[in-house]
Amino acid sequence: MVNEIGATVIAVPTVENSIDNINVSIRRLYIFDAADKKVVKGRIVEFVGLNYSINKNLVDLIKGIHSQDIMGFNGAIVQYDLNYHWVEGAQYQSGHRIANYIALSKSIGGKNVYLSNVEVSGEGEPFLENKRYFMMLPN
Repeated sequence: MVNEIGATVIAVPTVENSIDNINVSIRRLYIFDAADKKVVKGRIVEFVGLNYSINKNLVDLIKGIHSQDIMGFNGAIVQYDLNYHWVEGAQYQSGHRIANYIALSKSIGGKNVYLSNVEVSGEGEPFLENKRYFMMLPN
């Protein structure tokens, strides 16, 4: 597939958590950028839809992964390196990017999941702020 800037993208499904909130859909993929028949970049991407079907719109989301606007999208796109360290994230509402530096975080025990802002301390260390609960993982 070719993304919004004309680069070749290879998307591969990976392990996903099931969730118990019918208003939330999540897909986790490995996404690789290719050039000259070689992989040049790889990352893990989580697409989170809030009252938005990720599965029905997955191709558009992959193609528009860095776009300011993705028609009708409500949710977040969070990207990690291949070691699952946070790299970047964005939140969308009514198809428009409304926030950058977004991450998913879990409560102690890992049952509750939050959409959070990533902030940087005076010492340059990242921390999560403004956690917004949006789902619980099943037992």
